[in-house]
Amino acid sequence: METLVKAKKWGSSLGLVIPKEMVKEMGAQEKSEFVMSLRPTGKSDVLKQAFGKLKGKGERKTAQEWKDEFRRTLYKEW
Repeated sequence: METLVKAKKWGSSLGLVIPKEMVKEMGAQEKSEFVMSLRPTGKSDVLKQAFGKLKGKGERKTAQEWKDEFRRTLYKEW
C-alpha cells in the first residue's frame, strides 16, 4: 500500500501523518507496528524529471547518458 504523507514538526522531532482513510483500511490503532519504506518525492521520480526536461527546456542527453542516469538512481542506496 502506498500513499503520500507529510512530515510535521512534533516537539523536537518530525512525525509522519497517515491519512485517516489509510488508518481505517489497515485497521491501525495506537501502538500498532508497521514496516515503512520511505523515499522523498522528487528524488525518486526519475521519469517525471526526465520528461520535464525533454520538453526542450533542459539539457540534451544521449540515450546512453539517460540509461546511465536511470541506472545510478535505480541502484542508489538511501
